[in-house]
Amino acid sequence: MTKPTKPTDPPSLGDLRKEIDRIDESMHGLLMERGDIIDRLIAVKKSQETGSAFRPMREADMMRRLVQRHSDQSGWPLE
Repeated sequence: MTKPTKPTDPPSLGDLRKEIDRIDESMHGLLMERGDIIDRLIAVKKSQETGSAFRPMREADMMRRLVQRHSDQSGWPLE
C-alpha cells in the first residue's frame, strides 16, 4: 500500500515576488541589449546616410506583434 502524497504547499508571496523580480531583471537586460543594438543601427545609418534611424511604422509593427503574441498565449481577446 502506498502512502497518500501530501499536496505541495502553494508558493509564498515572497517566492512569487522573487520570481517576478527575476523576470523584471531579465526584461530590463533585454531592453538594454535592444537599446545597444539600436545605437549601433543609428551609427550605421548615419554612416550610410540612408533614411531615418527611427521608423515609427517598424516600432508600431513590433508592438502589434507583441500584443498578438500575448493574446495568443493568454487567450485574452484583442479589442
